Amino acid sequence: MSDSKIIWKLNDLCSRLSQDYKIIGNAEAEVCGLELNSKEVKAGYAFFCIVGLEADGHKFAANAIENGASCLFVEHELENVDVPQVVVENTRDVMAEVADIFYGCPTEKFNVVGITGTNGKTTITNIISHVLTTCNRHCGLVGTNGIKIDGVETDSEDFKFVGRTTPEAFQLQKIMYEFKQRGINNIVMEVSSHAIEQNRIKGIRFGVTAFTNLTQDHLDYHKTMENYFEAKAKLFSKEYPAKRVICIDDEWGQKLYKQAYMNGEDVISVGLNKDALFNLDKVVVNFPLIGRFNQQNMLVAYGICRQLGFDHDEIVNALETMPVVEGRMQLVEVGEKKPKVFVDYCHTPDALQKAIETLKNDCDGKVFVVVGCGGDRDKDKRPKMGKIAVEASDYAIITSDNPRREKPEDIIDDIVAGIKTYKNYEVEVDRASAIEKAIKMAEAQDFVLLAGKGHEKYQEIGTKKHHFDDVEVALSALNN
Repeated sequence: MSDSKIIWKLNDLCSRLSQDYKIIGNAEAEVCGLELNSKEVKAGYAFFCIVGLEADGHKFAANAIENGASCLFVEHELENVDVPQVVVENTRDVMAEVADIFYGCPTEKFNVVGITGTNGKTTITNIISHVLTTCNRHCGLVGTNGIKIDGVETDSEDFKFVGRTTPEAFQLQKIMYEFKQRGINNIVMEVSSHAIEQNRIKGIRFGVTAFTNLTQDHLDYHKTMENYFEAKAKLFSKEYPAKRVICIDDEWGQKLYKQAYMNGEDVISVGLNKDALFNLDKVVVNFPLIGRFNQQNMLVAYGICRQLGFDHDEIVNALETMPVVEGRMQLVEVGEKKPKVFVDYCHTPDALQKAIETLKNDCDGKVFVVVGCGGDRDKDKRPKMGKIAVEASDYAIITSDNPRREKPEDIIDDIVAGIKTYKNYEVEVDRASAIEKAIKMAEAQDFVLLAGKGHEKYQEIGTKKHHFDDVEVALSALNN
């Protein structure tokens, strides 16, 4: 299946917009696809000139036309352009609405669950997918680990998008369209703060929205925790009417819950907090995923499923058969004479702290951690990550994560800035060597945590992604 048969006249497409626009040129031009990357434009596509943080899409209009764009959506009229232009106030905002219209408003009759928060989104979406599939309901999943249908990752070309927690608006609506074509109307998706701020989810009709927690991350983008919170809180505003599920285990969740309650929302509180409507006293389940944070994840998922109309017993029965989520406390082991290795996506201070504490509680020996920080991202959290690594674990190896356009050595300098007096760590810039070294140091009763990259099958160096898999490296080291 694909969108190759979808064709709109430009004026018909624009006539359904809720905002002002002006068409310059042939209003009868045909549109058979949408794109914001000029390199990906094909014949008949509409190209959206997005003004981003680092680049202005208007500068790439000529490239898009050369590749076959039939029209442009612009914020100001461009000169010497021989295709029609649609002038709007904000191209990113309009792109979301155009995408929804282009694909026939696919979520109008869907049960869409949107989950936001710093940590836990991937695990919770997978838990819900598992519950729905176990209860014989078809379920589509959109998130950090990719696209899944009934719990199985799909490699269909119809679902390809640039890897992000939440796809761009035109990609997201296409995904929803493809789900609809397959008769799947239960959708669970991760919603990032970037996606909310950039209107990628505009046009998605949510049945339930849920909040997990808020801890330091993405401050390179949001600048302050209050701004970060306000971005997340938009998913619980009148712009996205839905039933709500809010974890009240931190101050941000409590604040959001009070706002929702005072606004008369249909809201459920969940969490380890004794004041939560659904806590561990009321939801007794033999949940197989380890760690208190996974108990929180389970409770959020439970609350969502209740809001979806499932009863207690069918939810609990499904929860007790929940498999491990790839890259989330994923165990790698080869035998009793070798240490146990855990691969986890924990890339924030709070997530790293909780991951190490979880392993310390279950480990009879020492806990080693291999950790780095991503380049071109929130620098303020780097020394915090380093301090947590050395204080919470028995031994830490500071290494590279995805350095991107920064020098790995500079990132590591930031990480170790506040721990130079500690003796229980060392630096190994090469991540594979760091993993091998940690596993070699560990004994059979020890645990090794490979933190930060989780499910990722690449390492981003410069602007290129090179194949790299923590699990593969760990298995190789364990077998040598």
